[in-house]
Amino acid sequence: MDKALQIVPSLSVKPVREVEPGYLLGTLFIEGVEHHLELIEVVEDSQTGEQQVPDHGDFEQWALNQQRYEEMQAAYDGIYYPVRFDGRTFVCRVHPYCK
Repeated sequence: MDKALQIVPSLSVKPVREVEPGYLLGTLFIEGVEHHLELIEVVEDSQTGEQQVPDHGDFEQWALNQQRYEEMQAAYDGIYYPVRFDGRTFVCRVHPYCK
């Protein structure tokens, strides 16, 4: 068997913006190729670690973000490692732009 591929890709990110409450979008470049970078705000249960989309009082926005989170759950089953920015917690999804 040949030696396993090992690379250190070139990465860069355009600024990530909150386009809707609790939903951030940006662009991640991997070797110069654009990828969508999505962040969905979550809160974690301190005892179970379960993640939920927070309700900030706007049901329609909560439902939309919940749908986005559930779509992630359908693709990747489990509790995600979150990232924290400015005292808020987010799960991330990266996928390529379409041609």
